[in-house]
Amino acid sequence: MKKVLNTKNLSLEIIEEAKKRLIFALDVKTLEEAIKLLDILKGKVQIIKVNYIAYAHPEIVDIIKQKGFDVWRDFKHHDIPRSAKGFVASDVKGSAITTVHTLGGLKMMQYVASLTKDSDLKVLAVTILTSHDQASLNQEVGIPGTIKQNVVRLALMAERAGLDIVCSAKEAKILRGVLKPDTIIVTPGIKPVWAVQEEDQKRVKTPTDAIKDGANYVVVGSAIYKSKEPVEAVDKIITEIAEALIALKNTKKELLSRRALFMSEVAIKEIFRKEKAIILGDHFVYNAGNHGSAYIGKARIFLNPAIISSLGFELAYRFINDNIDIVVGPVVGGVILSQWTAYHLSSLSGRKVLAIFADKDGEEFVIKRGYNELLEGKNVLVVEDIVTTGGSIRKVIEQTLYHKGKVVGLGVLCNRGNVSFSVPKFEALLTINLESWDEKDCPLCIKGVPINTEFGKGRQFLARQQKS
Repeated sequence: MKKVLNTKNLSLEIIEEAKKRLIFALDVKTLEEAIKLLDILKGKVQIIKVNYIAYAHPEIVDIIKQKGFDVWRDFKHHDIPRSAKGFVASDVKGSAITTVHTLGGLKMMQYVASLTKDSDLKVLAVTILTSHDQASLNQEVGIPGTIKQNVVRLALMAERAGLDIVCSAKEAKILRGVLKPDTIIVTPGIKPVWAVQEEDQKRVKTPTDAIKDGANYVVVGSAIYKSKEPVEAVDKIITEIAEALIALKNTKKELLSRRALFMSEVAIKEIFRKEKAIILGDHFVYNAGNHGSAYIGKARIFLNPAIISSLGFELAYRFINDNIDIVVGPVVGGVILSQWTAYHLSSLSGRKVLAIFADKDGEEFVIKRGYNELLEGKNVLVVEDIVTTGGSIRKVIEQTLYHKGKVVGLGVLCNRGNVSFSVPKFEALLTINLESWDEKDCPLCIKGVPINTEFGKGRQFLARQQKS
């Protein structure tokens, strides 16, 4: 006897909405087992996702439709544009939903998207498979960058092609912050807390978390078909989804407007610490001769291209909706940062974003080399590695305005002087308030704390002391 869904205080309307959000992955091996599950779950779910069973038993597609379900043939087509379009064209005849790989490229996805204009077929674009972790993506497949960076890049490309998105629920929050509100996000790898975790999926979340983070649909397989009571399992999942939908209604406006950051300030500070670009709790002598307990050495960050690329991506992500045309930075560190930030802005937006730099001319900064001729009427993002007083970056901003560029934002890796700027948008990945003292007032000198001679000007300071 089937158990009745415990709706608690949930309305029939919210329960029906939750049912629509659940997609059942029919990942079983035999036709008999598949048919049995379909009979059991009739009226409980509407969309059935099939993959390898549809290869072994093609008739399962017609069986699913005959029993009143919608079919998602999850074949993840990945081929040259014309061939991929041909594969998807065959799906039009038997499916409500099909999938392609975003790694097939923009043109392939545009070819495929053209088929949906005259049909009810929904084509979803798969970003990074949930079976991948960071190591397999970088070392085995050979794709650089973090999983989140690549998911965002690929999802935005799919959206430009006119497709909706399949991604891990762990990236749903990030994508909901940058995709259009009506772009659909479907999340596989969904595991209720009471379900056994599968070894082949590395990036999983619960139905509740996925819906709260902005997923429109969740895909659940083994938690249902491995359950001794599949109907009860479905009921529990629907309840979770319904409760998440209620919570989401109260925070939807906030959800659609927020921008989930890739890296928290704590995570960025840890990157600086590991690279010895920031050292806390020691005794340093700074360039100006004053003393302090913390040191930030920007040169250390630029030793690792992967790290500066990630930081450039973080800046690009924060300015993704600002229609940047040109990124400019002062020599020397700003040159590298402007290149990486412009590179990632181009990749994320699909627009050509240029990178230029301002030269040092005595105590001033000037934009020359023909770069100045590019600025008029353009939206410009100014970037810098470390800001202490803000003097250098203000001169770059002045130069940009002098050449009739429109400064729409300023992005810096670290604001170590807690400096403010009169720009429309200012983003600092890391803000550190560095307290410093004159030598005669330095509490560390008074306590006899040894001076660090590896970083800063400690070695020169001690040498001068010995001479005197």
